[in-house]
Amino acid sequence: MKRIVISTEELETIRKGALNEIDRLTSKLRDTMNSYFLRFKTEDVHTWSMYRGNPAHTGTAGPTHDMIEGKLKFSYRVGPNIKTSPIVTPQHIFTAANGGNEFHCISLESGELVWKSVFDSRVTSPAATSWDGFVFVPCDDQQLYSIGIESGLIRWKFHMDDIVLNTPCVDGTNVFLTSREGYLIALDGSHCQLKWISPWESAFSEPSAGEVNIFIGTYDGCLMSVWQGSGDIKWKTKSLGKATSSAAYYDKRVFYSLPESDKSRGYLYALDAQSAKILWRYETIASITCSSAIAKDCIYIVVQNYLESLTVADAQKRWRFGTETPIRSCPTVIDDAVFIVTKAGVVHAVDVNTGKEIWNKELGGGVVGSSAYGNGALVVSCEDGLLYAFC
Repeated sequence: MKRIVISTEELETIRKGALNEIDRLTSKLRDTMNSYFLRFKTEDVHTWSMYRGNPAHTGTAGPTHDMIEGKLKFSYRVGPNIKTSPIVTPQHIFTAANGGNEFHCISLESGELVWKSVFDSRVTSPAATSWDGFVFVPCDDQQLYSIGIESGLIRWKFHMDDIVLNTPCVDGTNVFLTSREGYLIALDGSHCQLKWISPWESAFSEPSAGEVNIFIGTYDGCLMSVWQGSGDIKWKTKSLGKATSSAAYYDKRVFYSLPESDKSRGYLYALDAQSAKILWRYETIASITCSSAIAKDCIYIVVQNYLESLTVADAQKRWRFGTETPIRSCPTVIDDAVFIVTKAGVVHAVDVNTGKEIWNKELGGGVVGSSAYGNGALVVSCEDGLLYAFC
C-alpha cells in the first residue's frame, strides 16, 4: 500500500477548508430552519412560489413597503394558448411558453430569458418552487419534473401513471399532487421518493397545507383533512357542494368556497382546522368560482363582477367593489392593495381598507389564471400571448 505523507501546511489547509464548509452548512441549515418555521407567517413572505403564493394558499404577500403604482416594468412574449399562471421568486419568473411545450425562466429585474426547458408534452398546471432551489413542473406526459432554478437542468422526473390535475403544493421538502383519477400523492422532493398515495379516489382541488395537515376538496363535494406524514384521514366533512376552488388555511381556520347545485348562489365556509366544525357560512349572490385571499384578519372573495371584503372572525361585510365585466382572476393582496383582473383584461388595484380603486390598467387581452408577486412586481399572463410585470 502506498504511503501518503501530508505536511503540516497541507493539514492546516484541509482543516480550514473543513471548518469553512461546516460554517457554510450550518448557515444553510439555520436559514432552512428559519424558512421552515416561518413558512406559515405568510405576511412576511415576499415571493409567489406556487399557486396562490404559499402552501396555505392565502393569496397574499407582504408587508413589502413598496407600493405597486401600476407602471409597466416590462412585457415578455410567451406565445398563445398558455393556460397556466406564472409563479415568481425574488429573482425569477417561471411560466409555460410557446403553446405549453416550453418552460421559461425569466429575470424579474430585466424581463430577459434566463433559460428554458423544451418538452415533448405540454405543461398542464402552474409550477411550484422549493426553498432549496428547485422548480417542480407537471406535464401531460404523466411526469413531474424537478429542475434547478439556477441551472435549468433536470434533477429528476417522477412518473405518475396519470396526468397531474392541479398545481403541486410544496411544503418544506414535501411535494403534494392530485392526479386526474383523484389520487392524492406525497413525494419527498429532495430524493424523488414516493412517501404515500391516498387509498381513495376522490381528490379534486389543489392541496393546501396547514402545519401538519393537507386540506383537499373531493369529487363528492366534501372537504378533507389528511395527515402530511402518513396520508391518513383526520376528518372529512359531509358533502358541501362541488368544489370550484382550493381551500385556504389561516389562523387555525380553513376557508372553502363552493356553489350550490343550482349554481344560482354560492357559499363561503369557515371551518375549525382541528375539528372541522363550521364556524360560519356566508351566502353570496352568485356562484364563487375563484379562490379567496386572506390577509390581516380579512378575507377577499370574487362573485361575478364584484370583489367583496369580509372579516375573518365572523364574516361581517366590510365593503364591495364592482367592475364592468366579470372578474376572471383570484384576488391577490399586496400590502394595502388587493389586485384583480377582469374578463376584458383590466387590472384593478383596490384599497384594502376602503374598497376604493387606486388605479387600473388595460391589458391586451383577458387574463390567464391569477396574478403573482415578487420583489416589488405584480406579474400577469394574458391571452394576447404576453406576460406583463407592473411595479
